[in-house]
Amino acid sequence: MKFSRYVFLLAAFYGVCVLVPGFFVGGAGEFTSDSPPALPEFYFGFLSLALVFQGVFVLIAMDPIKFRPFMIIAVFEKLSFFLVVVVLASSGKMSTESQYFMGGMIDGGLAALFLTAWLVTPSKAQPV
Repeated sequence: MKFSRYVFLLAAFYGVCVLVPGFFVGGAGEFTSDSPPALPEFYFGFLSLALVFQGVFVLIAMDPIKFRPFMIIAVFEKLSFFLVVVVLASSGKMSTESQYFMGGMIDGGLAALFLTAWLVTPSKAQPV
């Protein structure tokens, strides 16, 4: 259970550290040929929703057994970005040196850790 707590707290800390600066980079970040401008409502909507999910990770970390079913949802949350990045990179629409590609790979690793946390967390509290 300690493993699950640490994994989800680490993910929440990482997420907050990565997402919050995005609100202060002048709208939708730097624009390059690899990263065209995003519509502000999509950009800030994505950041806001992703930031809210960090709270879900903290909630799971507080009581992994109680919130174990949410771990599978968290796996899909991480896989969603990972899979998009893999498809874009494999089709040549995203550079593998892009910061978004690297972020997607980190999300893939977190998805694997979340799945592992789900597997090692008992579904019910063990009697003492």
